[in-house]
Parts: sequence; structure tokens; C-alpha cells
Amino acid sequence: MSCSVAIFNTHPIFSCILISMSKEETIDGARVAAQILSCLPSEDREQLLESIKITSPSSAAKIQENLFNFEQITELNDHTVQKLLREVAHRDVVISLKSAPQPVRAKILHNMSESRQRLIEDDFENLPPMRSSDVQAAQQRILKRLDELYPDTINTPSPKPFLPRLA
Repeated sequence: MSCSVAIFNTHPIFSCILISMSKEETIDGARVAAQILSCLPSEDREQLLESIKITSPSSAAKIQENLFNFEQITELNDHTVQKLLREVAHRDVVISLKSAPQPVRAKILHNMSESRQRLIEDDFENLPPMRSSDVQAAQQRILKRLDELYPDTINTPSPKPFLPRLA
């Protein structure tokens, strides 16, 4: 089952998107669904994601990945990043930096003490090769904690809209 079918069968509000799109348009259904879900309150978003997970676990996973990505941490204010870093496991921070772009690394390291920076950098240098799924899992745990601490941070639509133009 495709991602869009799972979503549109789950909630009637999404049917308007199918009706208004031309046949030539191709969109990333998971990204569109994530954009729509990001406008919902956290509780409603989680309830709908759980409903999608029952129908199509793979679609739910794709949507979850698109709700807020690790690179968007650079858009958070320093206070939010500092609080987040106090609340997540040291190992997750180290592992999450493995595939993080330089701006994300800089934002994270900037928001910790010099001694913790050195510790993170030392541990990072000594990391063995890792599967990308392990790195993504660490990043997702950090994003999950961010959502728990600041539900409205992830619940805010991205400044780059994913929705197609509606007629």
C-alpha cells in the first residue's frame, strides 16, 4: 500500500488533496502527510500516526522521518538546544553527529561547555564504523526527546512548505 493511500484511507480530511491535484503532479506523499500532521496538536498527530501505523507501518515510519529532521536543529534557538542536550544520552549525541552536516555539529557543540565538547569530540573520533540505521536511530531518539520537551517546536510547520499548490 502506498503512503498516500494509507493516509487518505485513515482520515477524511486528507481527501481534499487527492481531489485538487492534477494527474501530472508527483509528490512525496510522506512529506505532504508530515506537513499536514505538523499542523495538528501533538496529541492528535500521535493518534493519527498510530492509526496509520496499524494500516501501514512502513508509511508511518516514512511520515515520522519527515516530521522534523535532524538538520533542522540548526533552526532552534540556543536555549532549546542546551536544554535538549542536557536531556539526551551522551552516546546518542556522539552517534548522532556521525552523519550530521557541519552546521548541525557546530550548533550542537556551540551549545555545550568546552569540557563536554572535548569529551564528545574524543568519543566521536573513537567511534567504530556504524550502520546508518544506528545513527538515524540515535537522531530519532534525540528528536523524540525534543518533541517531549517542546511539543510545539516540532509541531511548527517548516518554513519550506511541502504542500502542492491547490487550485
